[in-house]
Amino acid sequence: MSDEVTGRRISTGTTAGSSRSSTESATSRPPTVSPRTGRPQDQALTQRLRDDAVALVVDSGFKPFSYERLAKRTGAGKAGIYRRWPDTVELMIDALATCQLVPRTPSTGSLTGDVRTLLQSFTRELTVQDKFAGSLIGPSRHLPALADALHSAVAAPLAAATQAITTAHDARHPGTHTDPRLTTHLIQALWWARLISTGPPWTPARLSQCVEAVARCVAESTMPRMASPAGEG
Repeated sequence: MSDEVTGRRISTGTTAGSSRSSTESATSRPPTVSPRTGRPQDQALTQRLRDDAVALVVDSGFKPFSYERLAKRTGAGKAGIYRRWPDTVELMIDALATCQLVPRTPSTGSLTGDVRTLLQSFTRELTVQDKFAGSLIGPSRHLPALADALHSAVAAPLAAATQAITTAHDARHPGTHTDPRLTTHLIQALWWARLISTGPPWTPARLSQCVEAVARCVAESTMPRMASPAGEG
């Protein structure tokens, strides 16, 4: 893994060795950049740098990514890139924060309708943002800050969506309570698998099978709501 990632302090405070990769010579060390006191950063350039960083990771993977390659692709100066993101992990985190990887929480009026809407994107090709997130899953095992960013971009919104779906299910069935944890784990597992998949999109039939499986999981996690003991409430 490039020392542009591992040789610098990342946002969680994790540090690694100080040796530099053979692919990054001494002449490519981050330039000394004075604090910015002039005009604001060019936001259009910032977005172009993000977009091209995403494209480079999707095309070649995370490990070969470097600011030298990004500068060559965009024509931007390395000093300007380092000014925005002191290391590549910070750039990946920033790019992830701009990605819309999980759709809005559905509200169709039925459990199967909600689950089907949530998983509908599985029947389409992965987007560039999906492929970018999938490319970071492996490296995130060794980079806690990147793992946290993936959690915020994928796992957390999926947990919120599942909670909303099961809460709506309970509201349609008074006197019941659904524990969303098992369903959340199932949907998150499906999502992570999709992000690293190289196969074709799901067929409508496969989507229906998975919707039924998730609906069964919800049913198995639904119990009668316990009445409050006398004198309480």
